[in-house]
Amino acid sequence: MKSLLPLLAMLACAAAASARPGSTHLIADPAAPQRVDYLVVCGDAFAGGLDVLAGHRAGQGLAVGIVKMSAVTAKFKSIRPFLAHAVARWTKPAPRHLLLVGDVDTVPTVVKKGRLRGWGGSKDLATDFDYARPLDGRVRLHVGRFPCDTPAELAVMVRKTLDYETRLAPGGWQHRLKFVASVGGYSKEIDTLLESIGMQIAATGVPADFDVQAAYGSPNSPFCPYPPRFNRHVLEMFNEGSLLALFVGHGSRTSVARLVWRGRGYRIFGARDAAALKVRQGLPILTVIACHTGRFDAADCLGETYLKTPAGPVAFIGGSRVTQPYGNGLFARAFILGFFSKARTLGEALTSAKQHVLAHPFSLFRLQVDTACAGIQGKDALGPMRADVVEHYNLLGDPALVIRRPKRDITVTLDRTTLRILAPGREAVDLTLECARLDFLHPLPAIAPDDPDFEKKISDRYQKAHDKVIRRWAVKLKDGKGAVTFEPPKRPGTYFFKASAGGSVGSAKLTVPPVK
Repeated sequence: MKSLLPLLAMLACAAAASARPGSTHLIADPAAPQRVDYLVVCGDAFAGGLDVLAGHRAGQGLAVGIVKMSAVTAKFKSIRPFLAHAVARWTKPAPRHLLLVGDVDTVPTVVKKGRLRGWGGSKDLATDFDYARPLDGRVRLHVGRFPCDTPAELAVMVRKTLDYETRLAPGGWQHRLKFVASVGGYSKEIDTLLESIGMQIAATGVPADFDVQAAYGSPNSPFCPYPPRFNRHVLEMFNEGSLLALFVGHGSRTSVARLVWRGRGYRIFGARDAAALKVRQGLPILTVIACHTGRFDAADCLGETYLKTPAGPVAFIGGSRVTQPYGNGLFARAFILGFFSKARTLGEALTSAKQHVLAHPFSLFRLQVDTACAGIQGKDALGPMRADVVEHYNLLGDPALVIRRPKRDITVTLDRTTLRILAPGREAVDLTLECARLDFLHPLPAIAPDDPDFEKKISDRYQKAHDKVIRRWAVKLKDGKGAVTFEPPKRPGTYFFKASAGGSVGSAKLTVPPVK
């Protein structure tokens, strides 16, 4: 008996070493009643790689449940009836977040016909949003996917998610937005409409205390850097770090459209640039409003490649097939509004955007866009395009990802020509007085395509287009309080004071009326 004790001790140690903390979250029988907030459906090979993430979510107060695909198919025909069962029969409240772990060969998506007929619409689309509505057509779940093929790829996605929420230092990246766009090339009417939508989103959807850097793939635009260096410039924009990076334009499965200049095409960004992604601050959420870049049910798409890149974005949102300009415009605006709303997680922000598109509430924006697009594509096409666009755009990432928005705990108040700052716990803040986002401080003349100094002039114009700062201050605070005096700009218009310190921001609007 004594001789067996060392062996039994070794076996006990081995069992303890092999037991993973996340094993307590594994659900053996998905048909039995459970109490789950954060539900994970995974390929069997990935269950062991979810322990740390499950523990992290449990530490946030969520009830976590992990279900292997083999357990799902043993009790149900597919994922959707299992989710319907979980929503209707499990202990209330029902699950809110659904993370699918595995590529579509292990955790299937839903491939279905789109509602749009004609106008270049796709014959089908791939969507995980079908899983958000497993019962009675109502949206019940915030859905995302880790499209991993191997445990090593899963480890990258889990690590980035945890780093984003727990390890990344607060800083300027939290109030930066990077905006990249290509020329539409549809028609003069549609391109004008898309440009107008983009300008409205930039002007009204993004909070005033955010810094927005744009790169537009048209040499006629003041926001176009030197075309031969466009790709390098965009990658540097991404690598600087931001809360959100947004692309609007054309796309394919592995890249976005090229910029055409002097008869030659120049790359904007694509899957081949993944190795150059080395984000220095933060990990951006990359949203690509374009066709095919989120086609995750084929070979790796752009979104999958970037999500698998260790220093790439923490999450990706993109379209699974051909997406229409009308639906894209509505979705882009709704997503920006949802992203900068009170939604705590990325899944909630995305769900909010989709519900807004489907509800299609009346607004001046809706009236303008509907009227313009009905005249181009016909009134009967609008409803199908709205229904399709919410299914085209899928989240590759964790739907429970807590968005690292900056804290708005700096109070900035105006008292005539004195600005008062309240920033509890801070010793200093950076303060700027800036013109409105769509205004310019400097003249921006047109540049002839054959100008011998074209490179220098377009680079200079690009810098001036982004120069919004009239004055800067480094304000020292005493007991979290400070004040500066200022002279209002002479030119009538709208201006903003923007204060920042680490991951905190605050702003105040200054209006200079016209001289009577």
